[in-house]
Amino acid sequence: MNDNNNVFISTVFKGKMSDGAEIKSRDVIKAIEGFEESIKIISKNIYGKDCNISCNLKAPKKGSFELNYIFQFIGMAPMLLNPVYIEQLPDILSVLYELFIKSEGKKVKSIEKNNNGGINLNVDDGATVMFDNCTFNIDNNILKDTLNDDKLRESITKSHTPISNQSAERVIYKNNKNKELSTVTKNNYMAFNPLVEKMTEDEKEMELWVKGLSFDGKKWDFQDKLSEESFSAPIQDMSFQKTILEGEPFKNGDSIVANVFIKYSDKKGKRNQYMITKVIEHIVAPTQLTIR
Repeated sequence: MNDNNNVFISTVFKGKMSDGAEIKSRDVIKAIEGFEESIKIISKNIYGKDCNISCNLKAPKKGSFELNYIFQFIGMAPMLLNPVYIEQLPDILSVLYELFIKSEGKKVKSIEKNNNGGINLNVDDGATVMFDNCTFNIDNNILKDTLNDDKLRESITKSHTPISNQSAERVIYKNNKNKELSTVTKNNYMAFNPLVEKMTEDEKEMELWVKGLSFDGKKWDFQDKLSEESFSAPIQDMSFQKTILEGEPFKNGDSIVANVFIKYSDKKGKRNQYMITKVIEHIVAPTQLTIR
């Protein structure tokens, strides 16, 4: 039932209120917003382009509450990466949802092909999730980043608001031929939740350029001489703070050797946290002589 570049997907809510052709209006609004947001992110990740989405509301019938979506891809070639076809969007959605559920909310560390012509997902706890049902070829790094995409996870979680708010027990995704693509239930919907941030800690000696000073207890600006990474950090060394208060001079080009406590986050886009625990040495930059 594809019309030019249109793709059709429906979501059917079953259980509790929805079986009586009712559902909370706020849940429907969130479900529509979440599903539209998630498809836009999937389209951007997989196809590299945006798509237009419209949701058609039909009079619900007893036994379910159904939302019908039309996705239109404007100005896109019929064949894209690797190749990935526009018409495969429902199947891509089905595979993604199954992989989310199979990985049980764990971060995907890597994806590799297996001997069965499918893929293996290596997840955060060291386990391997095998999937032999892949009927299309998507770059493994794109697939990994899509499964780890917190914005996508937030959107899909929003689309399952009727389950979390108990106005439905499951959501069934279907294509235009009424074929079931995926089913999300109250037992597995939390697999789509945003990944839990994991923090690791380390303390090491570093030699740092001083890029910005602070004499009112705020963070100083530094640059690691080894990695050239720039960061801001408070100085917790009380004896060093005392020497600063007593007037020890600093100037551009000075550096320090210090013990630095670091908190690393595995959350994409989140900066690591730094704290100077002890200043070991203040290295004064040589004074440039003026030639007359």
